[in-house]
Amino acid sequence: MKIIIYTYDLFPGREYLMPWRTLWEVAIVMQQKGHDVIILNGCYDAKNIMDYEWQGVQIHGIKIGYDSLVNKLLQMRADAVFVPFVWRTGLADISALARFLGIKIAYMAGGVYNLQSAIALWKRAGLRWAKPYLIDSLVPKRFLCKKLKELGFSALIGLTEYTAEYGIKGGFANSIAIYPGHDGFQNIKKDETILEKNGLKGEKFILFSGAPAPTRGVDMLVDAVDCCNEDVKIVLLMRTDVGSEFEAFNEQVKGMKHPERVILITEKVTREQLRAFFGSAYYVALPFVVIPSEVPLTFFEVLSCGTPIITFSNGGTTCYLEPALEVAPKSILGLSKVLAKVWKDSSLREARSVRARSMMEIHAGWQSVGEQWLKLIEK
Repeated sequence: MKIIIYTYDLFPGREYLMPWRTLWEVAIVMQQKGHDVIILNGCYDAKNIMDYEWQGVQIHGIKIGYDSLVNKLLQMRADAVFVPFVWRTGLADISALARFLGIKIAYMAGGVYNLQSAIALWKRAGLRWAKPYLIDSLVPKRFLCKKLKELGFSALIGLTEYTAEYGIKGGFANSIAIYPGHDGFQNIKKDETILEKNGLKGEKFILFSGAPAPTRGVDMLVDAVDCCNEDVKIVLLMRTDVGSEFEAFNEQVKGMKHPERVILITEKVTREQLRAFFGSAYYVALPFVVIPSEVPLTFFEVLSCGTPIITFSNGGTTCYLEPALEVAPKSILGLSKVLAKVWKDSSLREARSVRARSMMEIHAGWQSVGEQWLKLIEK
């Protein structure tokens, strides 16, 4: 079977990030089952259109848009296609997809957002960052569900139960939750040289890992650390991949009252070094204001190491993982109070650690996830 998985904004170097990690893991499983699988990557800028192979999966760049996608599907004589959507797509013209008569499966690239979180992002980062989430929170879910049914989509994949349930509420009965997979990150051999290099081996610290995008809330975290009543130590392991914006963040750190509380590390780390960080941290702070891709795989990797997470409430991620999370009110003061609370309470940390390991021990691996996606087109 010729299977196409459509996505957009997949640049070299982003393959391990969500939602793209899920796509190539699924593609690998489908290839193992004997299918011909290609990931089509829609590009807004023509200079980013390229073809390449990553970990045995072919990735082809095309101009973004549903007409361009359907033309390519017909040219390739595809049998099935997986197409990403967000709830605001319910306002868009997606009628071109009617021209493709093969099997069509929708998957939600993001989750379900509430208006309060979108407004919080607007206040912190401006309308440019918040606009898509504002629209997503306001558009009735039935708009997209109605269009998918009319265009002959046979299933809708939500990356959590929470999102899938909203699909059912919106009128698309065959909305199915298929969580991203867990790859046994906790079994990676630790490389603690980077901890030693930065004077962190054996030290108590709270870790942030990721890019400085306002959606991730690291700016709120820095402010919360600065006004915390406890002398917390926080390590910011900052990614400098495509799209990262560091200028405003660097200025914020320079203006702190307590810069001694923050250790900033920007060097590229290996998976083995990352394993050392996640396993050695007292907590990991991931205060997403909104989560663009529904479930960050970092949550699974951190929790599998037995390290609990400090975060804000965000739809499906929180609903699924809450027993292992310390959920703070979505404000600087609320986050600051939680930082102070956990810093003093080691027994709470140990209880959440046990829950974290227990949850990840029974979470599905990528093989199972790929087989679940494939089942939707093999019926």
